[in-house]
Amino acid sequence: MCLTLIVQAPKAARPSLEAVARSLPPGAPPLHVAVTRQWPWSRTALVQGSISEEGGCACSLLADDANWAAPFWSMRPEVLEPLAQTLEAVGAAM
Repeated sequence: MCLTLIVQAPKAARPSLEAVARSLPPGAPPLHVAVTRQWPWSRTALVQGSISEEGGCACSLLADDANWAAPFWSMRPEVLEPLAQTLEAVGAAM
C-alpha cells in the first residue's frame, strides 16, 4: 500500500494551483504540490496535483507506528502543521 494525497481542481484553476506550488512556505520537512500535466486527449476538464515531501507518494508523512489496517493512520507530528498550511493554501486558491 501507499499513501497518496491528490488534489483535483477545474482546468481553469491550473494557474492558481501552480502559483500555490511555487509559493508554499518552507517547512520542516518541506512539502510541495506538483501539478501533473493534462493529457491532450483526456475528456476531463481537471488538473491534478500531488502533495508529498519529495514527490511521488506521501508515505514519508506517516509515523513509524502507522498501521495500514487501522481506520486512521498516525502522521509524524512535525509534518502536521506544514501539511495543514499546504491544504489551506490549495483550498484558498480554488
